[in-house]
Amino acid sequence: MRTKKKIDSRDSVNTSDEVLQPLNSIELEVKALSDSIETLNEKVDTSGSSLKQQVSETHDQLDTSLSNQTGHIETYTNDIDGINAQLISMNEMVNKLKDGFNLTLERVKETLDITNEATREYSAKVSHLYAQTKTSIQQRDELIAQERQGRDNDLTSILQSAVIPLHDRLFSLVRSIEAAGEVHKAGEIVNLLQTLESGLKRMNVEVIKPELGSEFDPAFMEAGESVQSGFLRRKKNTIARVFKCGFRLLRPNSEPISSSEGILRLPVVAVYASSTEEPGSTFT
Repeated sequence: MRTKKKIDSRDSVNTSDEVLQPLNSIELEVKALSDSIETLNEKVDTSGSSLKQQVSETHDQLDTSLSNQTGHIETYTNDIDGINAQLISMNEMVNKLKDGFNLTLERVKETLDITNEATREYSAKVSHLYAQTKTSIQQRDELIAQERQGRDNDLTSILQSAVIPLHDRLFSLVRSIEAAGEVHKAGEIVNLLQTLESGLKRMNVEVIKPELGSEFDPAFMEAGESVQSGFLRRKKNTIARVFKCGFRLLRPNSEPISSSEGILRLPVVAVYASSTEEPGSTFT
């Protein structure tokens, strides 16, 4: 038979304290945790309010910025539209100018083609006319040359057959009268001789009459006599006397036909020689 143990009241109190102490500790921790949670909730609420306010402000700023940007975008869009409109207008103008330029270029090209064709035709006509004119001028020059040659031949024939012999006789007669000291008798003959020489000049015939004492030129003179200078000591190879005058045909401008042509006769002269030379044959 079991014996019930008697429990002392003091043991009961001790046991209750041991049980309650951990509970009190837990309760304190729970309360501290509750306070912490409450504090955290308050911080969360405060942070939430601040965050909401920041978010709201950020939204407002974004809305304001977006509104401003939208205004700028609209302005840029309007500017771009205006630029596009100007570009379209300028493009249309350029196209019109291009069309006008092309049309003008075509007209200029047509005009140039017509002008070139006319120029070619005119050039051909001018070339043909030039050839005809050149041929005509050549034919005229040939006729003139033939006529001139014929006239020169006729004049040469008349001069050699009649005029030059007459001049020789008159010139010789004047020289003989002067040598005889009867100069007063030579007046009419000298006038006749001068009239004859003036007529020859009008006919473009030059009378070659060398000056006494001038240098003898064998290319244009003929020596008919060699004369000793004697005591007067005349310069050697100079003209002492003129026996016959020379004659040369000239062109209308009073120039010789050429350096050697046109000579009808060279003048015949007496030439001074040195005192040691024998005199030549006397001209007859």
